Amino acid sequence: MEFFESSDDHKDILNKVTRFESMVANKENYYFDCEEFQDIIEYYILRSDFDKAKEVVEYSLNLHPTSVDLKLLKTQVLVGFFKYKEALSLVEEIELYEPLNVDLLLIKGTVLSKLKMSDRAIACFKRCIDHSEYIDEVYHFIASEYQRIQEYEEAIRYFKLCLQANPENEVALYELNMCFECTKNHKEAIQFYTKLVDEAPYCESIWFNLAGAYSRVENWLKAVDCYDYALAINPQFASAYFNKANALASYGDFKSAIEVYEESFEHEDPTFITYSYVGECYERLKNYDKGIFYYKKAISENEDYPEAWLGVAICQDGLGHSNEAYASITKALELDKENPDFWYTASEIEERLGYIDDSVVSMKKAVSLDETDLSLALDYLMLLERHFDFSIVEEALANTIDKFTNNSALLYFKTAFLLKQGIYQQAYQCFELALNMDYKSHERVFNYYPDAKLNQNLLELIDLYRD
Repeated sequence: MEFFESSDDHKDILNKVTRFESMVANKENYYFDCEEFQDIIEYYILRSDFDKAKEVVEYSLNLHPTSVDLKLLKTQVLVGFFKYKEALSLVEEIELYEPLNVDLLLIKGTVLSKLKMSDRAIACFKRCIDHSEYIDEVYHFIASEYQRIQEYEEAIRYFKLCLQANPENEVALYELNMCFECTKNHKEAIQFYTKLVDEAPYCESIWFNLAGAYSRVENWLKAVDCYDYALAINPQFASAYFNKANALASYGDFKSAIEVYEESFEHEDPTFITYSYVGECYERLKNYDKGIFYYKKAISENEDYPEAWLGVAICQDGLGHSNEAYASITKALELDKENPDFWYTASEIEERLGYIDDSVVSMKKAVSLDETDLSLALDYLMLLERHFDFSIVEEALANTIDKFTNNSALLYFKTAFLLKQGIYQQAYQCFELALNMDYKSHERVFNYYPDAKLNQNLLELIDLYRD
């Protein structure tokens, strides 16, 4: 259970707390009724000061030994001290007299949850459904327990019920969002948030979650629209600015993304991550000087942020400063040796500097770190083809085809490779296999080897396999 102090009550509660502490300090005895004791105990529980809460509980029960409310608070103090079995024993004792006390059942369910007795906890929470005036809270307890044991579909079901009862329960919105992410059921998320926003159109958090759901299916423009609604409701919503900028960047509108990132600076101090994202936008716009400026601002905030060093390296390389870029990518790799993008960038820079053997080692490392990435494997093959003889490329190509079986892109690459070597018959056989597998991608062979457009036999095969 949680307790919340309104601003109107806060001063009154502080007076009670001060009065109690004064009594203890002066070794005097004052009278407090049950409600006053509850306020004082809840004050300490809210602040996790369980020693003080325990002191008040013991004193209060001496004065009011039959008070159920004070005994319930004692169970929470016991939970605060991790004495779950003792808390359960006490709550079950109280339950004999008040079996339908909702506060008691919620506390009991919480204790059972702490004891990893999830089935009993959920059953306990469900007993509250027909008796609580705050039904959204009950559904929240049930959903949270299902979430804790990773039964996400059931958690989603009860978080939905919670939000249908109270659409502006922000904690439930956040937790539901986490459950949708775990189940990857983004379509269901969009449908639910769309329905919910109709019921509470002025709740910025729902619009924010709907935007997030659209982002997860890469519908960036819909996401931007939803972030705009959230910002129209609450122009101070810093996270909405940041996420809107991310959506714009993902859509490829880097100029607009930069504007929104900079707008977010007015509502919260930029972090090293934000600076890095702005730097990446400038990098994508090929404004490398600006990119370096923002990446270095990120580094000034956190010099151990490897992605910023990567960005600096890419921008320096884009400006033709490959030696400086090499130093920057080396720094990035010192901080993170497990990121294939870093090794890939290192390989590109090393190749430009003429460090061919190092370039091959780096590219091979990138491939080993992400063995499912076909584009990396193809880049590795093309690197070998640019600098090594037939036998080395042939061996690497055979190994790659074994790894990515029945892959048309590799067969089109092999076709181009064989044509360049003048091994025409094998090239045509390979090309036919690729056409059978994926005719629509046959232009790949011309990307790998533009002169193939002059090969009449190849063109005839394309016509032959055309639908």
